[in-house]
Amino acid sequence: MASNLHVYDLLIIDDLTFQFTTQNGDEYKCYFLSYGEYFTAYPEIASKIFAFNLDLLHKNEITKQKGVDKKLAFTIVSIIKNFLASKINAVVYICDNTDVRHAVRFDKFTGWFADYDDGNYIQITGYIKAYGSEYYNALLLHKDNKKKNSFIRAFQELNDQTPK
Repeated sequence: MASNLHVYDLLIIDDLTFQFTTQNGDEYKCYFLSYGEYFTAYPEIASKIFAFNLDLLHKNEITKQKGVDKKLAFTIVSIIKNFLASKINAVVYICDNTDVRHAVRFDKFTGWFADYDDGNYIQITGYIKAYGSEYYNALLLHKDNKKKNSFIRAFQELNDQTPK
């Protein structure tokens, strides 16, 4: 399925920030931010874990999209896979929960990654409920990352899936 697709033209702002415009005219910004402050109990990986963010900068209200934009999904997954190709970093994706669509957003994102899985990447999902809010999240890393067990253990602890 992915072999027919190409990523949208990317504007590379820096090593951690990208922008692109869809065929519909919607503009997106994707960026990675340090997430190490949540993993201070794991100093060997704290500097190598990043949060992935996706912001819709401009929505083209005039053109209505018909169907699913597979190129959007493929572009986002490709950006993340490229970031993880170094085999030293890990990425955490946390769904925006400021509206009631965070569970749908989470299913869409994890589905995109599963749809374009080439067998080289690991995705582990998580869920946190804190202070009356729900947080759906996922850990993404290359299967050959030498610290993958530490990343997975730390992520699971963050999600209270294993005892500390």
